[in-house]
Amino acid sequence: WYDQLPVKYSTPEIHFPCDKGQKFIIVDEIQKKLRDQSICHIDIDGVRVSRPEGWWLLRASNTQDILVARMEATTEEGLKILQNEVESYLKPYELSF
Repeated sequence: WYDQLPVKYSTPEIHFPCDKGQKFIIVDEIQKKLRDQSICHIDIDGVRVSRPEGWWLLRASNTQDILVARMEATTEEGLKILQNEVESYLKPYELSF
């Protein structure tokens, strides 16, 4: 049964140190960029974007001064595509992998 499940490629939880006052602002600004670009996303407790390759999530921690990201894809190449997309949204804030 287990062997029949589709293979998924995912990141561990990735932490980006971020000023307490900025972490929620950054997530809000990324949500706005996604809306402006008409990218379908869920904005409950951060941002979750679904793509043909998989999905990515970015949220502000409520207990630490960090942003948290996760990604999951159906291929290793798809995971790299998702990581690049997240990194492109974080680059203006000088946050990177």
